[in-house]
Amino acid sequence: MKQSINQLLKNGELSELTLQALRLKKINTLLQEILPKELAHDTRAISFMNSCLFLETSNSSTATLLRYYTPTLLSQLRQHVEFASIASIKQHIKPQEVQKNPIAKPTKIRTHYSKNVSTLLAIVADNIQYEPLKQALLRLSEHLPK
Repeated sequence: MKQSINQLLKNGELSELTLQALRLKKINTLLQEILPKELAHDTRAISFMNSCLFLETSNSSTATLLRYYTPTLLSQLRQHVEFASIASIKQHIKPQEVQKNPIAKPTKIRTHYSKNVSTLLAIVADNIQYEPLKQALLRLSEHLPK
């Protein structure tokens, strides 16, 4: 016998899962109302079982602030009948994924030299005994403005 989706969600095997999802949705709505904006933005309920509420944050600084706010949060959540059984709150830090940029091509650094640099390189090259270095300095001096 085939059951409709509504029957499965309300009376069937998925009814407990549906109740848990609705409970988490309500907790997340309450978190947005109870917590300060800077905490609410980065915090969400991910599980509620065995009288323990598990919250997820995206970074350790939010988690630290949330720890200080936990007694107030527990007190305010327990005022709602369906959450009166919350005994503890645990946290999990899940960093947000950072979008990776494709490898950027290195930009060429344009260095502007004064006209004196070309002359100075030629003078230095004339005083160097090591021929490969001397030729390299002369070639460089030829490419610079004179």
